[in-house]
Amino acid sequence: MTAAENLRVPPVDHELDGPLRDILSRRPSSITPDRILTDRKHIDEARLTDAEITRDGAFTLTTEKLLGRDPSGAVSVLIARPTGATGPVPVAYAIHGGGMFAGHNRSAELSRDLDQAQELGIAVVSIDYRLAPEHPDPTPVDDCYAGLVWTIANADRFGFDPERVFVTGASAGGALAAGVALKARDTGEVSVMGQLLLCPMTDDRVDSRSSRQMDGHGIWDSTSSVTGWTALLGDRRGGPDVSPYAAPARAASLAGLPPAYVEAGAFEALRDETIAYAARLSAEGVDAELHVWGGAFHSFDEWVPDATVSHTARRARADWLRRLFAAADRTDHMNDTNHVNELNDRNVSAMTDAENNNRPVLKGFWEMTDGSGSSVADSSGNGLTLTTAGEPNWVSGPEGTAGALSFSASMSFASESGAVVTDQSFSVAAWLRLDSALVGAELRFPKDWYAWTAVAQSGSYHSPFYLGVRNIEYGGEGTGDFHMHWNFTASPIDGSDDGPVDWVHAYSSKELTPAEVDQWVFVVGVYDLEAGVARIHVPTHADRGEEKLPEGWPTWNGDLSVQLGHAWFRDEYVDQWPGSVGPVRIYSGVLTEADATSLYERGQLAGE
Repeated sequence: MTAAENLRVPPVDHELDGPLRDILSRRPSSITPDRILTDRKHIDEARLTDAEITRDGAFTLTTEKLLGRDPSGAVSVLIARPTGATGPVPVAYAIHGGGMFAGHNRSAELSRDLDQAQELGIAVVSIDYRLAPEHPDPTPVDDCYAGLVWTIANADRFGFDPERVFVTGASAGGALAAGVALKARDTGEVSVMGQLLLCPMTDDRVDSRSSRQMDGHGIWDSTSSVTGWTALLGDRRGGPDVSPYAAPARAASLAGLPPAYVEAGAFEALRDETIAYAARLSAEGVDAELHVWGGAFHSFDEWVPDATVSHTARRARADWLRRLFAAADRTDHMNDTNHVNELNDRNVSAMTDAENNNRPVLKGFWEMTDGSGSSVADSSGNGLTLTTAGEPNWVSGPEGTAGALSFSASMSFASESGAVVTDQSFSVAAWLRLDSALVGAELRFPKDWYAWTAVAQSGSYHSPFYLGVRNIEYGGEGTGDFHMHWNFTASPIDGSDDGPVDWVHAYSSKELTPAEVDQWVFVVGVYDLEAGVARIHVPTHADRGEEKLPEGWPTWNGDLSVQLGHAWFRDEYVDQWPGSVGPVRIYSGVLTEADATSLYERGQLAGE
């Protein structure tokens, strides 16, 4: 077998194939030194305006020159802070790509950072570093490191949280972000909480299998990598005298680096060096998450933002950042000596619910222990017995539980009153299963259906929350590209007329697959009014999702009845659950991710 046969090129995603062909009709796969000025010109023409950055007032925009780094003012930072944020906010310290020789801090890829920042309520600081070959190594990485130090030093001035600054970049920006993280580790001058590395250039030797396989393919091939590294390193490229801050794969050790999210496309030359760098991070004890997106080319989501794989990648990045922030919150809580001293001064066993309002309070617990009859007792002691007019179908529950109920289109259980209200935070946890006898092998909604609801609560006109499965229309409304996800929906406004109803949907980041049919899944929905978000946790798959609640929307009680097997919308039952429901718990207060995991693993809250 010949080398050419060994280097068979993988396929391109069907939604990316046409756009890639169009891109390559206008620019080559291989960027050679004679194209550097042309590339700079094209990137500069796509420079974002102030209005495109501030986004109708979503961000306030400031620019600062780092004169201490370069008296001419060639090095500067762009600061986009969420307008109206009242407390210190996390920061995405963004380093643009461009092969080391092109780009600026207003390039089109900044839109990706702003999209993410707007979703998460964080700030963006984007560094305009000096470019090779006019400014070779170590100037670019030193400029970027100086910008990071400046950002943390000026945290109070701009309302940043200096403990929640992460570095991020794509391609050359990914290399520089990884280099900055290494330098921060080695100097100890500042620290970063994480590194979000997208298709990073990590290795100046350009000798991976994918670099040979993909030469002449995609929008950035191995010839392009050689051009970029040579612009930065000159004759040192590929030799022994290369700093790990310039080429992170050269680092003798990656131990002690902050958590990392690392991704690449399967259809790109940087794929294998990205995989190798992530594998080294994990092998050396760093918390690293790797994604290789099938059929995706270099910087695919920047070029084709509406493709399904682009949506999926953006959701995965945002969810990783949410987990990163949540882990930092838990660490802060554990290290808060004032909090510890306060607890030590109390007789915790005598605390009332009002005094202990930081912990969830059980409002309803249906263990499914009955196994017969037409009612399900409430083990919480609150008297919310669930009853049905039909003949229940009792089945075996998840391992370690007493039992479960199987539902059909006509079966439902309801209590005589509700458990929670939407002017307070609450959480819902349930074991759920989709049954193949009801959903079919293809796992599709019936025509004109968009949700299945397993647990809900009814109000006068519709339910204030729904827990179950819902469709997402990838690419936006009208595309017809529907995918199922675990879902927790909150609706604080009572639909008392025929007008529009506000909804907030927290989706799992991972799509439901037919493999999950006939499998028990533990799902937790959280309505966190104080934080202003709805969340979903799926500990069975180590998955989660989150969606912001609109500011200022009214809350309502909607506390008529807890319901299993369907939802309630404008005087009729809807979204009948095609499967089984095991033990269900409803709490006032917020279940944390640790609580959700502990309920899944041990049947009790974290710390109990």
